[in-house]
Amino acid sequence: MENFCSNILSNYKQWLMIFGIGIMFSSCNVIFEKDISEENVNIIIPSQGDTISSNLIHFKWEALKGATHYNLQLVQPSFANIDAFILDSNITEEEFQYVLSPGDYEFQLRAENSAYQSPYTGPFHFYVDSVTDLSAQLVPLVSPSNNLYTNGDNFTYSWLPNYAAEYYEFQLRAGNDFESSGTVLFGASNIYSTAYTGPLGLLSTEGAYSWGVRAHNSTSSSNYASHTLLIDRTSPNDPIAISPAHGTNFEDTVVMKWSGGVDPGMIKAPVWAQVEIATDTLFGTIIHAYNVEEDSVQHVFSSPGTYWWRVFLYDNAGNLSTFYTEHRKVLID
Repeated sequence: MENFCSNILSNYKQWLMIFGIGIMFSSCNVIFEKDISEENVNIIIPSQGDTISSNLIHFKWEALKGATHYNLQLVQPSFANIDAFILDSNITEEEFQYVLSPGDYEFQLRAENSAYQSPYTGPFHFYVDSVTDLSAQLVPLVSPSNNLYTNGDNFTYSWLPNYAAEYYEFQLRAGNDFESSGTVLFGASNIYSTAYTGPLGLLSTEGAYSWGVRAHNSTSSSNYASHTLLIDRTSPNDPIAISPAHGTNFEDTVVMKWSGGVDPGMIKAPVWAQVEIATDTLFGTIIHAYNVEEDSVQHVFSSPGTYWWRVFLYDNAGNLSTFYTEHRKVLID
């Protein structure tokens, strides 16, 4: 009887230890993250009631110890009477810039980490004034997006209207830094719409380019707002299947590996792999497809049978590898 009770007590202690370790690991983010739930972010600008005479609004705040990012919410005209919810964005820095049209706005900000959130600081009201001087303003660019990887050649460039602009000027420059580039490939002025289609052939060579737009009226001009375009026309290298070997038997879980993932061109868009799993060697019936940046993927088969897998590569610019890997067979018992 004594040995029986001793065994029960020993097992009970082991169970408590395992349970305690499980609790510790399941809540480790709470243990290692600083509790910021009762702290506040100190806003630097804009201040309550500010009138801002530029359409480029600069939000800035003091760093809060323990925060990994911040949530910024911006509405028009106020949180009590929302006509437009403009921003609900997570920001990793302690400042943020955004272009706004004239009008009344309110914003609020809180700090966050993986376990805690501070209270929102605010809301703070500010007013964007409708001044006609363009010298402190920017044109909000829309498309193509900044740092876009693409294999295209011709684009329609678009932007949002500036309330004080009478017309716009467009330039395409070589290089990824519009301001420092000394090579203007193309320019057009007296544009009275908010879109412009560039001529063919200017982006035929792989490389980095930048495009910019500025606004004009009869008394002033804005600075250029610019985006970078990354033209990548080089296909990723062809992937090579590594494992498992053709015809290998498995119970249910298979880890498929390959080599590849390299863009040999001048502009190296991120490369992805598409892994296809089928029930036939011609891949007429694909039962699953993975899209991953890694060079391996694990798949759990739900039923026995013969399956085939293959991989091809593509990049963020839209280029595809020339060939798939060889089609390999796996046998699920």
